[in-house]
This record gives sequence, structure tokens and C-alpha cells, in this order.
Amino acid sequence: MAKSKKQQEFIRVGENLRRCKQSGIYEAFFKVGGKQRRFSLKTDDHALARRRLADKKRMVGRLTTTDARKMPFAEYAADGKTIIGGLAKTWLDAYKIRWKPLVEKRENYVVKELARHFGHLTVRNITATTVETWATQRSASRLPPIQFTASFFDKFFSPPKL
Repeated sequence: MAKSKKQQEFIRVGENLRRCKQSGIYEAFFKVGGKQRRFSLKTDDHALARRRLADKKRMVGRLTTTDARKMPFAEYAADGKTIIGGLAKTWLDAYKIRWKPLVEKRENYVVKELARHFGHLTVRNITATTVETWATQRSASRLPPIQFTASFFDKFFSPPKL
């Protein structure tokens, strides 16, 4: 008679975080593309597991933005100050962990100004003509300049370098 493999048992510790009963090692659980993915966090320390879970969430978030063209550019809360969704939020969340406070403030300002024109559009609907129209309107309104190049939107689609 062949021995059967013993199934690992997990204790739910938090959202997307489980601890293996046998080893005490924490693991992250996510659903990506309709399938459950499991990542070992390679630690038995709860605080370190939470930090590593945040890193894995960012990684999985980038995995699920393959269809980012369907996302809106930016979504703001009712107060108009807090960004709550869209591709711009995904990008800001991925990059802000490496920024100094002043850089983060500047990038939030840039996104907010761009969201005034592009916020209601899905990324798929932002074309070169849309950007040119925005640039013409912006220069005519005499608002403080934003550094804008034709490749500005490329940084929303390229993964952050860690």
C-alpha cells in the first residue's frame, strides 16, 4: 500500500495571509485570472510576513493589469482629493514606495491635473488626438506647466524596476 501525501493545513491569519500549521511559515493566497495562486513568504515572523504580503500584493496587482486598457485613467473619491482607483492609482501605488515625500506630492499633482481631462476616459480611449487636444487646451488656459512628453503614458504601462 502506497503512502499518501499529507495535505498541508493552513490557518487564516488575515486577508490573503495564511500560516501553515505544520511549519509555521506564512503564505500569501491570491486569485489571479480565476485561479488561486499561493506564494510562500518564507518567514514565521508575523510582522515580516505582513510586509512581504504587501510586496506580493503589488506584484500580483501588476500581473492583473494586463488588461489595463479597460481601466479608467483615474477615479477620485467624492471629495475630489483622494484617488481611489484607475490605472493612475495602480501606477502611483507601485512607484511611491521608493519616492521621497516631495516627489510623491509632485506626481500626485501631475496625476490630478491629467485626471481633470482624462479621468472619465478608459485608457483604451486615450489616443494621440486626445492628448494633443489636452495639450492645446492646457497651454491656452495658462495653468502652471506640467512636464509632458509624448512618452509620458509609457511609464503607466511599464512595470516598476525594483
